[in-house]
Amino acid sequence: MQILFRFLKKLLGSSIISALVFVNRPFFLVFWSMAALSILLQPLSLAWAKEEKVSETSHPSPMVHPPPKPKEELLSPLTIQDALQVIVEQAADQSNIPNKTIKRNRENTKNLNATPRAIKRRQREPAKTLSTEEMCHKIGAKLGSVDEQGCLAEQFSLTDGRSVEGLPILIKEFPPVEGRRPQARILLLGGIHGDEYSSISVVFKWLRILEKHHTGLFHWRIAPLVNPDGLLRDESQRMNANNVDLNRNFPTASTHQEWLKESREYWVEKTHRDPRRYPGPAPLSEPESRWVAEEIERFKPHAVVSIHAPFGLLDFDGPPTTPPEKLGQLYLSLLGTYPGSLGRYAGSIRKVPIITIELKYAGIMPSQEEVNSIWKDLVRWLVGHVKDRRPSDPVSMKEGEEQQPKSLLTWK
Repeated sequence: MQILFRFLKKLLGSSIISALVFVNRPFFLVFWSMAALSILLQPLSLAWAKEEKVSETSHPSPMVHPPPKPKEELLSPLTIQDALQVIVEQAADQSNIPNKTIKRNRENTKNLNATPRAIKRRQREPAKTLSTEEMCHKIGAKLGSVDEQGCLAEQFSLTDGRSVEGLPILIKEFPPVEGRRPQARILLLGGIHGDEYSSISVVFKWLRILEKHHTGLFHWRIAPLVNPDGLLRDESQRMNANNVDLNRNFPTASTHQEWLKESREYWVEKTHRDPRRYPGPAPLSEPESRWVAEEIERFKPHAVVSIHAPFGLLDFDGPPTTPPEKLGQLYLSLLGTYPGSLGRYAGSIRKVPIITIELKYAGIMPSQEEVNSIWKDLVRWLVGHVKDRRPSDPVSMKEGEEQQPKSLLTWK
């Protein structure tokens, strides 16, 4: 009623209404009848409004005016589960993660106290498992410096490792030569980040060298592309198909809760929630990082070599030893390790020396001379500093009996 009264009062002051009143007599009668009625009903409408206000104060509606929370509740800290959920949702907003991925992340946060095996994330099953020929075709079509036929000539083996999209992780093994015990076992990894093209291509160059010059000095296992989903999508990206940075997804803390705390602090405070460095909802939540951890567990390498780009330097982590001062034109510059990184996992947790080779450019290959120089310097350093410390007498200590760090694949 108050609204109608104000509306009619406003109309009375209008020159247009005044003109209509004098020109149209029927309108004049109707208009003044409505005005008189509104004036008569105004006291009643004010009483109704006052009654409604009193009622609203006595019985507040939680739908319209929710009561304020106590100060202590507003300032209470988030639980780890709540904090991780915030991280997941904000990462999705910044990196346009599909709704299905957000749903999977929410499901994983419900099981934060479980082991990584219990919260292993769902992988998308392809129509069929791709063969090495099909993978070589895809890699050759994506990378101009990798020839499809040259890839096929390497005769890669299919591992049990699969990406989120179900693509196989290929591996090439150069086993011990009969009659010669290898000095050490070396695991070489490329393509952990899918948009670092040179980190994949250079491994193919070194494979060709090993094909010609493998003498059994070392037992090699080489995976040129750990993150096939990141590389082989239309627009290559650093992360895997779940938008997780694999090099921040390794178990680098003594407990599951410590990993969550350290990873969250690093991602939020240091990277400001950079979606390219999202560590994932849990350690080893990604099938690709899990495969690397299991490969280290199975193969028990005496050194790991990981290829990246584009910082143009060398990094080293692991037990006390003399790191290489340079490989080719790449000079040693210790960067330290990060929560969830392979450097911290292999070097600090597993106590395995790890060299991280950062090429100068992600999209441009080094010259052939530089490729050869890096390789020669790497092998020279391995010969002088990495050895299998088991006794030479195979009877005194059987294969696999050397003391190894406690496995972190199963969390307590």
